[in-house]
Amino acid sequence: MVKSILSKGCMFLIMSAGFACQAAPAKQIRVSEYDLTPDERQVMVCKTIAGLITHYNYKKVDLDDSISSVVYDRYIKALDQNHTYFLASDIKDFEKYKTVLDDDVKAGNLADAFTIFNVFQKRYIEHVTYSLAHVSDPFNFDRADSFTFD
Repeated sequence: MVKSILSKGCMFLIMSAGFACQAAPAKQIRVSEYDLTPDERQVMVCKTIAGLITHYNYKKVDLDDSISSVVYDRYIKALDQNHTYFLASDIKDFEKYKTVLDDDVKAGNLADAFTIFNVFQKRYIEHVTYSLAHVSDPFNFDRADSFTFD
């Protein structure tokens, strides 16, 4: 029994490695000059993990649109938990990725996930640049200012 499972696992990994040699990262949307891009290794790992989750997880989880939606929500929350960096228009643009992340993971296409991260990185750099530009502005303690946060 154990020998059978080990042989199936080894066969799966060998086949995955063979397919991964033919893998190439998908084209992604250019966001800024600092964009990160997935490489062939990440594509291979992505496909392998998708196979492991689908076939060898004790729950036998199917990667479908409902899982994709959960992953999308968690990814957005992990990047911008306090809603500080992403604009409403960014989130609206990202909605198209909500149900395709499962298909992307199966295909080893990390372009959409990297695009979301690159937009985050761009907004973060804009935020820091703006903050640094206004750090030396004088304070006016005579007027009543307020700050509203989530």
